[in-house]
Amino acid sequence: MASGRIDLLHSPIPENTIYLTFNGLGSNENGLRGIGSGKQVVLRRGSVRRQATVRFRENGESFTNDLEMNAKLASSLRLRANYRYLVDYDAKTNILSFVPSPISSATAKLQIDSKIGANRLQIGYELLSTLGIPESRSLSIVCQSPAASKSLQVSTPSNLFDRSFSLDSASLRALRLTPGSNVAISYNQNTKVLTLKPSTPRAAPKSP
Repeated sequence: MASGRIDLLHSPIPENTIYLTFNGLGSNENGLRGIGSGKQVVLRRGSVRRQATVRFRENGESFTNDLEMNAKLASSLRLRANYRYLVDYDAKTNILSFVPSPISSATAKLQIDSKIGANRLQIGYELLSTLGIPESRSLSIVCQSPAASKSLQVSTPSNLFDRSFSLDSASLRALRLTPGSNVAISYNQNTKVLTLKPSTPRAAPKSP
């Protein structure tokens, strides 16, 4: 059984074909490559099944694994564009199954940045990709801390490898978070809520 998490993309490709692109920058999660290019498989989401041919593109300059699918085929399988799924391939049955995987997690260090403006959250591209947050200039999400919640507009710096996580000082105060502290972050694609929880670093082991 081969498996991996993918971001599903709608693409103007033949309806009976899907394309997989593995990340060239993130974790090496390409167990699905063993399917083999040109392999005809059965796509399954719940009780719905469709047939398609698997193709591969060159590894992309991204931190995610992407699966392109014709919008009509995706609709018949109830698969949404720009959403994350856990994909399992069973070589015995030749079935490629899809299960929603909307929650992604990471850790970050909270920073203050007065230049980003009020009610804004700046997330580096690498961290944005890890969390499954779509890149959009007009995107607003709800940031939720243990003490409060606040709607913030998301922006992304141009540096591809940026992992920064910055808020303006007023937003940090509203969420009752401490600048410079480490936080555990999780993003739910269904609710569009970004949950922030203070993360206590593990103590270094004592010397004998």
